[in-house]
Amino acid sequence: MEWEEALLIARGGESPPHPATYYRRQAARARQVAAEVTTPAMRLRLLNEAVHCDELAAKADRIAEEAAGKPPLFMAGLDHVLLGYRAKTDEA
Repeated sequence: MEWEEALLIARGGESPPHPATYYRRQAARARQVAAEVTTPAMRLRLLNEAVHCDELAAKADRIAEEAAGKPPLFMAGLDHVLLGYRAKTDEA
């Protein structure tokens, strides 16, 4: 298990630690190496790794699309603070 996978498990599989382009490059590289490898077992392992990277890229894309419509995490609770502040200033 690589550290990225351990990190995913520790996070509960919430999000891949890299952007989708990283995983696409890794998948392309695994396919490129698989085409040059002569051992069938190694070729299969590399192709499986490429599929895994494709899945992580798709997941990273979905998460990025979902996050595009949401405020950044550090601002997630500020709307309540601002609304409360506005209510207090309106009452005064």
